[in-house]
Amino acid sequence: MKFFLLSFLIVFGVACSTGHCRRDGSKVPSKVDAKPPTGYQQENLGSLFVAKADGSLQCEMKDGLSLGYMANNQLGGVKILSSRKQHDGLVRIQKCGIETGMMNVYEIQHQDLSKAHRSGFVVIKENY
Repeated sequence: MKFFLLSFLIVFGVACSTGHCRRDGSKVPSKVDAKPPTGYQQENLGSLFVAKADGSLQCEMKDGLSLGYMANNQLGGVKILSSRKQHDGLVRIQKCGIETGMMNVYEIQHQDLSKAHRSGFVVIKENY
């Protein structure tokens, strides 16, 4: 008797899971393929902003790395949509040899993010 009851519950559970017993007409969600579609790297996934400290120090006569130099030597092969110098917004003690807080900010395509991460860049908000 237990065998028949268990068999009935299994059959009923499987039959309803296919969507036939659903009263609201909704279907059972199907599995989604976790792989990205072919050619996704050529797709425009939007842009984002990445930044890295320019290396400038207080009381130093030389500036930090220029936007062009950093783009060519550290972001080689990444398409840059826009660039600017910007302060990181943190308060620092006024002392010679301490970082100034200036950083180089680049707008890049989202699919180039892994290349930027490998070079030490971090993602920032647009209005940082």
